[in-house]
This record gives sequence, C-alpha cells and structure tokens, in this order.
Amino acid sequence: MKYVGIIGSRALPDNFRFHIREVVAQLLIKDCYINSGGAIGADSYVIAALLRMGKSYRSVVYSAWSYFSGFPYSARKEIGEFAKKGGRIDWRTVQPHYLFDEY
Repeated sequence: MKYVGIIGSRALPDNFRFHIREVVAQLLIKDCYINSGGAIGADSYVIAALLRMGKSYRSVVYSAWSYFSGFPYSARKEIGEFAKKGGRIDWRTVQPHYLFDEY
C-alpha cells in the first residue's frame, strides 16, 4: 500500500481544483491512498475530488481537532460527507497550527 499526502495553500485559487482532481485520479490509478488535512484550499479540493469519484474510502484526513466543529466552517459539510462515505478521519493526530507560532 502506498500513501501520498496532498496538502497546500489555503489561498489556492479555485481554478486549481481541476489540477488537483487530475492528480488525485492519477494517484488512485496507481493504487495510492491519499492523505490530507481537510483545510480549505488544496486540502478541500482533494476531499471534493474523492467525493466526486466515489473514493472517499481511499483517504485519511489527519485532524488537529477532536470533532467536526474544529474544521473551517466552509469545509465542514464536505468533511462530514467524506466521513459518511467511508473516508477515515484520524482525530487529534496533529497539533493545531497555532501551537507552532511559538517557535
């Protein structure tokens, strides 16, 4: 089994959605599982692509939070749908970004 992480800018323009969907499709063809963080931007484009392809079960979202309310409001609906359709969420597996501001 191969795991590939796709993360990126939260300010990634919407016109990159298609490119990320193509990357996701190619990785799935190569039998990869896709990991992401579930934030807005690049991460949410990954989730949208997986949902559109019906492949949520081939992905893991690593969350800094312990429940859906921690995700950005604009991402919660897709994250909830992702989980309902077999996507795995590993809760509290990463530290929230604000903890890293101290370093």
